[in-house]
Amino acid sequence: MRNPLRKVLIDSHVAAITIAIMIFFSLEAALFGLYLSANTAALFFLVNLPNKLSTHTLLALYDATLPLIPWTLYNLVMSLTGIFAAWILSRWVYDVGPLRTLGSYRGRFSRKTHA
Repeated sequence: MRNPLRKVLIDSHVAAITIAIMIFFSLEAALFGLYLSANTAALFFLVNLPNKLSTHTLLALYDATLPLIPWTLYNLVMSLTGIFAAWILSRWVYDVGPLRTLGSYRGRFSRKTHA
């Protein structure tokens, strides 16, 4: 008799490792997307702060950060997609959310002795 895919994933490490990788890359995409916009804005203000901030300076900030909006939105959407996929996989295999899955998996993995 063949085991269903869900039972095979529960018995192996594949699902938990996949969930951990999806969450890691989702967080990386979110941080990278926000980093570029925040870095550009911070650098702009550090350069122009000694001068008086005027309406013209704020419009230049808008022009500097406007091309980064699609890149930031793309990274945030990819991050949300990855977290949603990890959540779906975790709910399908383990019937709990991804963070609870990884927490219980860490406890099971640390109790094993590989001697």
